[in-house]
Amino acid sequence: VRERVSIRLVLDTLDYVLRGGRISRLEAKVGALLSIKPMLAIQDGVISHAGRTRSRRRSLEQLLKAVTDACVSFDGKGFVVALGHACALEEMKEFMSQLLAKLPRTLV
Repeated sequence: VRERVSIRLVLDTLDYVLRGGRISRLEAKVGALLSIKPMLAIQDGVISHAGRTRSRRRSLEQLLKAVTDACVSFDGKGFVVALGHACALEEMKEFMSQLLAKLPRTLV
């Protein structure tokens, strides 16, 4: 099961990445000025960089593509997608409807 579980997330702000010491103040300031939204992947307990975009809308599009690609790789078998959010319920509902439109056999 472990190799079939994958976590993807998009950060709306770089504040906590800065606080955790993962980036410098300069990188955080430049990232904020450019509206950089990094996407992270967690696989086998290891966090890795999975891309970045320059707007919230584009970051959610990139996340939708990553989830869709991961689901399609299971050769049409049924799959379960768990969604979570941090104070972004409406965005999550919109994301869920887009996901179900692309992959109607998905259990969300």
